[in-house]
Amino acid sequence: MKLSLVAGIVTLVIALSFGLQRNFSPLGGLFPDAVLTVLTLLGIVMIIRGIREPARERPFAGIAASGLLAAIAILAVWVFSLGVAGFVISGLVFFLITALFLRERPVRIRVVLVDAAISTLFVVGIYLIFTRVLLIPLPQAPF
Repeated sequence: MKLSLVAGIVTLVIALSFGLQRNFSPLGGLFPDAVLTVLTLLGIVMIIRGIREPARERPFAGIAASGLLAAIAILAVWVFSLGVAGFVISGLVFFLITALFLRERPVRIRVVLVDAAISTLFVVGIYLIFTRVLLIPLPQAPF
């Protein structure tokens, strides 16, 4: 079975289920409606790609089970560390560890510095978007 086709159908089902539950005021539904529109369009694109692309036999054949389990463990530790260290500190550590973990080449100090800079920009950017623009509080460090 084609992965893009299945993912597109699942995406459309999710968008439809959220769309059917929509119960917002006209302005309160502005952002959810935009997200649902984008989600629906992405689902349609995935379905079209799934129909047009030839089927692959094993799309996840190159992924080792140990790497997947390690990624899940790293994610679980990050979720539990949110309450202890807050979003910014735990996010910086998590994204840096994840970036280094995903590297296939040997890790050098320059690579660590570049990944640290990218992780910092990403985490601080997400923090500012949520706290300043969307006015959604994120977990804070207790210290």
